[in-house]
Formats: sequence, C-alpha cells, structure tokens
Amino acid sequence: MQDLNDLSDPHSSSDTTDDPILPPVLSSSEQLAETYIKQLTDEERRSKITWGTQVITYILTKWPKASDIQIRCDQPIRVQVGRTIEIVHDLGTHGSEINRLSPLQALGCILALYRARIGARGDAEESSYEEEDRVFLRRLGLTLKADFAVKSDSFLSLSSDLKIGRLRVHCFWDYKGIACAARILYEKIPQLEELGYHEALSQQLFNLATRSNGIGLVTGPTGNGKSTTLAALAAKILRTLPKHVLTIEDPIEYHLPDQDEETRKYLPGMVTQQEVGVDIQSFHAGIMTALRKHPDIVILGELRDIDSIRAALNCAETGHFVLATLHTCSATESISRIISPFPDTERQGILTQLSQNLRFILSQGLLADRADSSKKVLCYEFMANTAIKSRGAISGYMTNQGTGLDEWMNDRVNTRWDDNLTNLFAQNRISRETLEAHVHNLETLDRLK
Repeated sequence: MQDLNDLSDPHSSSDTTDDPILPPVLSSSEQLAETYIKQLTDEERRSKITWGTQVITYILTKWPKASDIQIRCDQPIRVQVGRTIEIVHDLGTHGSEINRLSPLQALGCILALYRARIGARGDAEESSYEEEDRVFLRRLGLTLKADFAVKSDSFLSLSSDLKIGRLRVHCFWDYKGIACAARILYEKIPQLEELGYHEALSQQLFNLATRSNGIGLVTGPTGNGKSTTLAALAAKILRTLPKHVLTIEDPIEYHLPDQDEETRKYLPGMVTQQEVGVDIQSFHAGIMTALRKHPDIVILGELRDIDSIRAALNCAETGHFVLATLHTCSATESISRIISPFPDTERQGILTQLSQNLRFILSQGLLADRADSSKKVLCYEFMANTAIKSRGAISGYMTNQGTGLDEWMNDRVNTRWDDNLTNLFAQNRISRETLEAHVHNLETLDRLK
C-alpha cells in the first residue's frame, strides 16, 4: 500500500473555503447535486475517485477493528473503533497533520464507494461510469439520501488477511455538503453464542424461529447489531434444516451461506436474498411477491409502516415465519410501536393478531466494554410469547396499559434488560457510568446502593 503521505490530492487546496464548489448554506440539495456535476471535470473526477479509493483502502488496512467510516466536507475523516472515534491523520495535503476534506475530496471518496457498488475497475472504460455518477448524484439530490452496499474486495486485494465482507454505505447531505457513513461488516457470520447469547437462549431462538409460522422481532437502536443477530440466526437455520430463507434487504449486508465453509458441501437449507432497488423495485413490492417464491422463513428487515406490519402479519398467518426488526429497546415499547401507526379503531384487532402470531421479542444493545474501549458488550431483553398468560397480556395491552406484559416479563422464560445489565456490572464488564446511562428503570439503581 502506498504511504498515505504520498497521496496528496493534485486538485486540493489548503483552504477549503476557496473550493469552487463549496455549496452555499441555503442552496437546495438538488442545486447542490447539479453544482457538483457541472463543476467537476472528467480529469478531476478521475483524480478524485482514484484518490478516494486509496484513502478507503488505507483506512480499512490501518484500522482492522473499525466499525464505521465517517466522511464530511470541511472535516477530517473519522473512524469509529468500539466506542471511540479516531481521526484519520496525514492525508498528504500540503503536509498538514489533520486534513479537512474539501467537497471535491469528500465526493471522490463517496464516488469511489459507489463505483465499487456497480463493479467499476481500473481497466474499465471511464465513460461507461460517468452517467452512473450523474444519475447517483441527481437521485441523492432529489431523495436526500442513498443507501447501498459494497464488497470489500474492491479495495482490498484477494490476498489480504482482513476478513471484511461488505461496507454498508449511507449517503446524505449536511449544511456543508455531501457526506456519508460507511458501516464495516465482517465476512464471517458469527455464531449466536459468539455474539454473547447464552447457549440455552440461542437454542430457544432457533426453536421458535423454525416453527411453521409466526413472527420474531429483533429490536434495538441503529448500529447495535440487529442485522448481525438476524444473519447469525438465519445461518444456523440454513446449516441445520431444509428450510428456504428469503431476505428482502435495503441493502444486502451479509451474504448468507449455501455451502459449508470447510467441506464445501451444500447446506440443507436454501437462501434467496433480494436487494431493494437492484433485484426488486421497492420494499413493498418485495413483500407483496415474497410468498410466490415459496419461502419457509422471510426476513423483512425493519417494519417501517402500516403496510409492512400488515404484510408481516399476513405472511405469518399464511404459514410462514417472519423475522423483522424495530428501533425499540424493550418488549413493551415494541408492542406500542407496532400498534401506534394504526387508527384507534384498528389497534385492538392488530393486538389480537399479534397475540396469536408473535413468537418472541429480542431487544439488544451494544455497550462499552470496561476493560477494552475497542470492544462492545452485548446486553439484551428477551420475551417469549409461548403461554396463555403472555397472549392475554398482549391482546389486553390497551386495556391494562401494558401492566400485564410487565408482569409476564417476570416469568423465568424471559430475561429483563435491567437484570442482564446489572449482571454485566456485577461481572465488572461494564462501568457504573454505562450502567446508569442504559438502565430502563431507575429503581434498579436504588437496589444497587
């Protein structure tokens, strides 16, 4: 790898305010996109994309434990490692210690990522990708965001020892211009136990998810490992049972296996993965046509709206198991989130359907490891809907204002978040500060005094 000090951008300037395409604060996103397109010459585009490719390669190589790359105009590139944020030094621009990216430099990094998505290589005709660049920027200007995934071999040689599989890229605008966040996804799909789940719970999740029908929810804030948990569970099913797993993703994050890594024998299960905007027109269209592919298990990703919730319930009621995600932090909050988009007159009917079809809610979070800030510790809450009492608590959620569900969480088949959290604290795996920041019920802290 060429030293990054030698990657000085030939079109860079030590003062980013002199950059001819620094967007005015009050310009619309579409105007900004057109400004980038019109003012970026072919020579500049090639130079910036080459430079951006080298920068991404350098970051992936130097920070092998990184989870995210953050790119912003008029700021240095930042890399997230565990719960810490590190600045990428010495990008080679005029010998400065920390480099603030000009809009052209930020654009170069983002286009390097995007071209990797569409399969661009150095020996390809440059003109064949220029129109793709323009379409991408105009769509970003119109929709304000763009999401795609990139294979790491676009930046790393096949001989690299790094086990990075894909980068999940989210592009957007801020008041200084174009920006992106790239989540680094590692090639190997871990076992559920490697993520931090006890063997008994891992087996219980497997048993529930392989029932003939139902819904399983994996919930938690963005960036807390929901996709990894779903991939680990799906991979366990594919390795074990002759089940057809269908995923609808935006974008595809992990490539689920169809062969054993060591023996290269085909697995008992079959997988079909579809990416929104590439294999299917929309998330809704993918859900509507899912049942025609005859899956046993459908992984939908996030339940975003009324249509996706209805589709998940329909899939479950027609003899399929649905795995989906929500951005919630507990079982009670998850039930509330599911019914909240519906009119008051429909909520009780949705609760009744949920009580009959929901099999489990797994709420998880990744917390700072006390001993090593580059690592994270898994904390979770688990609720199984396997008894008459739990089904009654869900169907009566509006009547009892969630108290029935809270009482059900005391059953030994379930695990409360705060109980798991205090156990991690007692094991000295998280700090008191982390405990206080993530506790759900403040009375939990009183009991620890």
